[in-house]
Amino acid sequence: MNREKISKEQIRSDLKNVRWYYVYHREIEKARQDCYLNFVNKVKLYNQMIAFASLPLYKLYHELYIMGSTQEAVSEKLNFSTEYISKFNARLIDFFYSMMNLPDFVF
Repeated sequence: MNREKISKEQIRSDLKNVRWYYVYHREIEKARQDCYLNFVNKVKLYNQMIAFASLPLYKLYHELYIMGSTQEAVSEKLNFSTEYISKFNARLIDFFYSMMNLPDFVF
């Protein structure tokens, strides 16, 4: 097994990181869980809001954000120009903005 040589300085740096990890690993794991929960809650929020959108907006949301397609790929799949998909995505953003700014917005 061939390994690259490593300097003593790199070993010292690595050991500092190991120490840092063991000193703070509980806080790191807690923060990771909190970030994950915040992320999941945000995904749920958008999924709840999109239920109130028109079917074309829902389709765009699904293709771009659930399936992870690019605007170019969606334009080919749906047979629209990339410019149209870009403008339609702006409408999707406007939709979410309007939903979040409703006076009685509760999700």
